[in-house]
Amino acid sequence: MKLTSYLGRTMAAAWACVILTQSLHADFESGIADLATQITTNLEAEGKQRVAVLEFADLNGDVSHFGQFLAEELITQLFVVSPGKFDVVERRQLTQVMAEHKLGATGLLNPDTIKQLGQFLAVDAVVTGSIVDLGNDIKINARLISVETAKIFSVSQVRIPKVGTVADLLAKSAGQTTVGDPPLLQERQQKLKPPPAPTGAITTRDIRFELLSVTKSGDSIKAQLRITALKEDLRLKIYGTYNSSFSRIIDPFGNVARAKQSQLGSKDASTYATSDLIREISTAASLVFPATEQPSEYLQVLEVSCESGNVRFPVQFRNVPVTVE
Repeated sequence: MKLTSYLGRTMAAAWACVILTQSLHADFESGIADLATQITTNLEAEGKQRVAVLEFADLNGDVSHFGQFLAEELITQLFVVSPGKFDVVERRQLTQVMAEHKLGATGLLNPDTIKQLGQFLAVDAVVTGSIVDLGNDIKINARLISVETAKIFSVSQVRIPKVGTVADLLAKSAGQTTVGDPPLLQERQQKLKPPPAPTGAITTRDIRFELLSVTKSGDSIKAQLRITALKEDLRLKIYGTYNSSFSRIIDPFGNVARAKQSQLGSKDASTYATSDLIREISTAASLVFPATEQPSEYLQVLEVSCESGNVRFPVQFRNVPVTVE
């Protein structure tokens, strides 16, 4: 009886730990998503289109691994919560420009260097901020700075529990920023594993989009699709990259690549391909993207930009496995 009671208490404690871990993970994920939503709302209100996200520091100006990780997550979340609304500078490009022009994190607080960063990267806003240790929690303060005036035009903040991975990353100093992958990014590359394969078909506006395969060959990634009009004949346009309309991929590290070629039926172009779809007759389509800089076994997002009946709409596949040829 005592043994049974002991085992029951042990199992209950184990389940409690699992539930607590899942809850804390959800708190972190939802906190970062909330912060990204606040930032995008404020960017849109000020008419900002292109933004760079800097590493977050503590009150002493030191950057931890968590400060690097936070910047990575925000880059990804800015795309997830507001797909297609903003251009976010890739982390590698930002790091390289900062190193080439000897712009340190503290130097970016200087109005002159903020304006220089805007010129070098053609951005009109910078996201930076601080991490405040409150004991059991941490408070993340994000500041949005206009590169034209070098003044803060908006702030956002969230609080998340300081436990588990968050606490571990906070304890690790990132050291001086250098060109190349930061230590945290190297760790994420080594540990990253693809999630389960997604559903390969999406239906929207009475059109079925089936993602057949995504393959990487050399410096290109090719997505092959099958598209079917379900109710009536229609004319469809698939964008490669044309002005503000483009199909894109986002890898697990937040790197973005726009399509360099689109094909629909027998029509292909770098800008967009157009074809008439006959009801219930499938048409082959494909998109070609430049490979992102950090290799990965899957894409976090594959977004196909389409137009039918003068209405533009995205078709977004998530967690897409990539086969290397």
